[in-house]
Amino acid sequence: MTAKKRDTNHQEIRDALRSAGLATYDLASMGCGYPDLLCVREDGRVFLIEVKSDGGQLTKDEVKFILISANPAYRIFTEAEKAVKTILEAN
Repeated sequence: MTAKKRDTNHQEIRDALRSAGLATYDLASMGCGYPDLLCVREDGRVFLIEVKSDGGQLTKDEVKFILISANPAYRIFTEAEKAVKTILEAN
C-alpha cells in the first residue's frame, strides 16, 4: 500500500508541534496505516499522531495499526492548537 494524499491541515499541525519545541517526525509518506507524525517530548514520551481534516475518517489500515500497536499515546487531531496543548499537557 502507498500513502494517500495528505490532509490539508497536515503541515499546519506538524509545524505547530515543531514550533512548540517538540521533536516531530513526518511519517506520512510511509502509508500502510502508519501514523502521520511521531512526536517526542523533552521527557522522552513518544506520541503517535494521525492527522485528519474535519470529517476525515480513519482508513482500514489506520484502524488496524491502532489496534495492533495498542499505544495509549496514539492521538488523532484536526486542529494544530489542540494538538500542541494535548501533547504538552499529557500525563
